[in-house]
Amino acid sequence: MNSDSVSRMDAGQFHGHVVRTREVGGFLLTEDVYPRDLLIPRHSHKLAYLSFVLEGSYMEYAESQTRECTPGTAIFHPACETHSDRFQRAGGRILSVEIAQAWTQRLRDESCDTASPRTFERASITMTASQLLRELRDTDPFSALAIEGLVLQLLAQVGRCRTCRPGPARWMTIVLDLLHAEFDQKLDLTTIASRAGIHPVHLAREFRKHHGRTVGDYIRQVRTDAACQRLSRSDEPISEIALQTGFFDQSHLTRTLKTLTGYTPSQYRKRTRGR
Repeated sequence: MNSDSVSRMDAGQFHGHVVRTREVGGFLLTEDVYPRDLLIPRHSHKLAYLSFVLEGSYMEYAESQTRECTPGTAIFHPACETHSDRFQRAGGRILSVEIAQAWTQRLRDESCDTASPRTFERASITMTASQLLRELRDTDPFSALAIEGLVLQLLAQVGRCRTCRPGPARWMTIVLDLLHAEFDQKLDLTTIASRAGIHPVHLAREFRKHHGRTVGDYIRQVRTDAACQRLSRSDEPISEIALQTGFFDQSHLTRTLKTLTGYTPSQYRKRTRGR
């Protein structure tokens, strides 16, 4: 096999050691582990799939992008996307959800882009994936029903992240860039509107129209996502993570995370690390 060749993986085929696998409702779930320093040459998968990094870390090299994959990272891979992977010293554990072609077509019918890869690092997606993993490991009579429901929930979450609403003005990009760059700072509607050159009332109305939430709710989600990434990837004290991601203190982070995910910071850290 020469260096330019690409191996084609059928449904259910991965390069790791398969721990468990299950097919439910047109979705094939696989939990597998990868040894340290593993290099996986260029390959592609027959079906589109979502992958969730449970443990370890690796770099993924696709034709259009390079991805740093760490615990809490979720990736949508289009069908037949070519990529290679290099695992680091900790190896890795991944949950993959392959999507039958009928479901991929349904996503396209709902105007979801299934031809482009994308990386997600949202607390809501990570928590749904954690629930899915627990159901995959369960064998009671209701686990299949729970799995199908959770996968559909994931597809809805991913679809909403990927759907582009037409018509936002150019100032909206300025606002979004500001919210993501300075989420850890003290921001209020007047300051944000001034930076974007618009009236606060217009900002509030248009932002909710295009994003389905208030500016305050959006900032809260960005801060929570940032805190969840640090909880999954580091052993930093929760109090420090709270302050560095824009929360008043640890109690403020705990209340917010509990409301949005149902878990406290310590519970979230344990569950996303599989402990």
